[in-house]
Amino acid sequence: MSVTAVVELVQTLPRHAGLRAIRASIARSALDWTRSGLLANILVSRTDYSYAIAMLLALASEADDFVPADVDELANLYAGRVIGFSELPILTLRAIALHLGTAGVATHDADTLPVEIRKLIDKRALRTRTDEYDVITLMMAAQILSAQASETSAWPSIFPRLMLTKAIRDGDLNWIAVLALLAQQLYGAPEPLLGAARSLLVGIAADDLLPMPARNVLYSEFFERSDVGLRLRSTIACLIFLQEDAL
Repeated sequence: MSVTAVVELVQTLPRHAGLRAIRASIARSALDWTRSGLLANILVSRTDYSYAIAMLLALASEADDFVPADVDELANLYAGRVIGFSELPILTLRAIALHLGTAGVATHDADTLPVEIRKLIDKRALRTRTDEYDVITLMMAAQILSAQASETSAWPSIFPRLMLTKAIRDGDLNWIAVLALLAQQLYGAPEPLLGAARSLLVGIAADDLLPMPARNVLYSEFFERSDVGLRLRSTIACLIFLQEDAL
């Protein structure tokens, strides 16, 4: 789970030059895990790991010596509806289908019913609380919308800004780093909001990982979160966010 928190960031910003080396390294390892049967075993036995494993499989397909036969077993399991189908939220299922399709395990259009992602995400602003799943949701939405080359009008705008504002008000450095990067690279935000995030992140000790998110917003019913993974994810996000600002 420590690795997949970083994979999530890599898959959300697939073309970012700052993540290129990490992406290639994980792709090589993911292919080894695929060939060993490890990813298949996890995908069959742990439905709650489906999103994480699907992202790893998509990365495995980018390795230089990947061949379609590497995922034949998983493709048969998907065709038999053993994997890829569950009671997870619709956006999560769409993200899983996207990554499995990239790996050749399933087709990208496995579920063709339209989903208004902007409405689905922005209406979360009406909720009275937020948790780590909301951050994951923003990353999944970005993965899907980027793959679909969706117009700007299809992207959420209210909820991403609300989440970043909340993180800044709470002084939650972990969330600030991730949400500021998403705003900078994908969702957009007013410069004063990005400036506030920047002022809180600049000067953080470079020899340690960022702290964990606040405990009262950490875990959701859908995913386990690794402490180390979340700290790695936010630290990488922080470095990229500040580096982009310096360019």
